Amino acid sequence: MNKISKKDPLQIQIIKKDLIEGSGIFTQGDPTPEKIGLLRGQFLKLTNHLEILDGDCYGLLSPNDSYKTFILKKYFQSNLKDFTAIQIKANSYAVGIHEGSYRNLSQSQEEIFKKIKEKGLKKTNGPIVHRFMNDPRKTIIQDLRTEIWVAVIQKDSTISS
Repeated sequence: MNKISKKDPLQIQIIKKDLIEGSGIFTQGDPTPEKIGLLRGQFLKLTNHLEILDGDCYGLLSPNDSYKTFILKKYFQSNLKDFTAIQIKANSYAVGIHEGSYRNLSQSQEEIFKKIKEKGLKKTNGPIVHRFMNDPRKTIIQDLRTEIWVAVIQKDSTISS
């Protein structure tokens, strides 16, 4: 169940984030909720032997139609030989919390885009970050929490790549 409604609007905060490095897997092509779900399931099976803390698992929805899911660099000493190195650039991000099914993440993202405009900011064309705050194998769907990060700049600034 998605908690976004007119009575309970999604709130955002602008937060400066440092560089984040990790290792994970990815899929190319249209990142549908089904494809993302399959990738996350595959990833959770591959990392099942690790004690991953809540909030240490991320997803990156790229503008080039790829989706990456990964864990933080501190888990690299583990046997993750087929994983790809992944980075989230240091930036200012509009951060909102999505509650409920991953299927509804795009609705929350759209709400965040509206809030960004309302605050006089502009989103960059960088990836959208999903920070998974709890484990879907141990959490009922309505209690799932996902931070959504959208890189932002002031409207009068130029976007640097």
